[in-house]
Amino acid sequence: MGTLFKRGRNWVFEFFDASGRRQTVYTRTSDRRAADMIGREQETKAALVRAGLARPEEERFAEENRRELEAHFDAYLEFCRQDGQADQHIETKRVHLHRFASKTGARRLSDLEPERVTRFLEMLKLEDYSARSRNAQRNAVLAFATWCVRVGRMPSHRLEIVPKAEERSDRRRVRRAFTADELEALLRVARERDAALNGRWRGHRDARYPAYLCAALTGLRRGELGKITWGDIDLEAASVRVRVEVGKAKREDVLPLHSQVVEALQAMRPENVLPSARVFRSLPTARTMFEDMKRAKIALKDDAGRILDFHSLRVTLGTALARLGTAPQVAMKLLRHAKMETTLSSYTKLRLDDLSKAIDRLPSVGASPASRSEDLKATRTNSADAQQYPQQIRHDGLRNGASTCESASNTRSQIRHNPSPMRTCARGCEL
Repeated sequence: MGTLFKRGRNWVFEFFDASGRRQTVYTRTSDRRAADMIGREQETKAALVRAGLARPEEERFAEENRRELEAHFDAYLEFCRQDGQADQHIETKRVHLHRFASKTGARRLSDLEPERVTRFLEMLKLEDYSARSRNAQRNAVLAFATWCVRVGRMPSHRLEIVPKAEERSDRRRVRRAFTADELEALLRVARERDAALNGRWRGHRDARYPAYLCAALTGLRRGELGKITWGDIDLEAASVRVRVEVGKAKREDVLPLHSQVVEALQAMRPENVLPSARVFRSLPTARTMFEDMKRAKIALKDDAGRILDFHSLRVTLGTALARLGTAPQVAMKLLRHAKMETTLSSYTKLRLDDLSKAIDRLPSVGASPASRSEDLKATRTNSADAQQYPQQIRHDGLRNGASTCESASNTRSQIRHNPSPMRTCARGCEL
């Protein structure tokens, strides 16, 4: 039998749970009869568990369901923070979860039902949210419910049956790649602005030219560029190390650096700089880049509504690699994608003239044998010219035990900084 006594103005009920431990129930009421009913209900549940007629998890789930949904949100976001997720990503999750609770009136974990989430997504559709935004909201609620099941706050959920929206038919923000002339004009304007503000890059806080150049020739994202330190840069080996805490994929990668990037970094590197110092103490904002594009007479949107922004520099690298005939596997490694589909669908923006060049290389149909032979020879020549990969990639692809001649080894660094169509040395060895 439990014990009911008064503490202050409210009644308190004490009893022994299924494991024999004393539990205290603060009824938060001054009504003795109501307090006794609350306490007896808890004692009855413990007796059922002790007799094997109920499971202890059910009582835990019931207790968690009595807590406010906001408290579960806070615990989940704290778990994401301890997991090492980016602050911006955690803030986005917080906005999604609180929007779901405010628009649907959800107050308990039991309110996480497929019907309620589906109605919530329909409300967002009526408010003209894009398909991608609605999917982000769905994924946030689904991830939260899955976490609640894993940590024992819910027995299960059925939110995975909520259908996703089709994003390809409702894309609101489509990026395109910079053309060669546009990229050259942007870099020229950035160099002029750097010179006007500081006279040189060394020590300048807003070095725009190196930032744009690194983004276009390394494929590093804006957030990753902001975290790169001088200790990650190896100018002699022409490489940059993307640490686990820097990259989006949570792994360490080493990328080759273009000779033009090496030159720009050497020019802006301060003397006696610490390895822990960041390379870019600040990066151009969206407004700054828009002003630079305006000075360079680059349209923010084209006729098809596709836009240009800082991330378009990364798209430009993927498109340039495709135009050079780079193998998709190599492009995926350079862009550090986990899936080939991402590289091919979102970071390869080929135009009609690129497709026309591919068609022009096809041999003629129904032509004379001599004409077909000439077409085939021209096709092979154009294909070979397009397959000029960076020297480091070519050497990484050598079979085990393969080696180049001594003269090729001596010219390796020269080829990396000054690629040429030559692919054999004087003795016929492949470079």
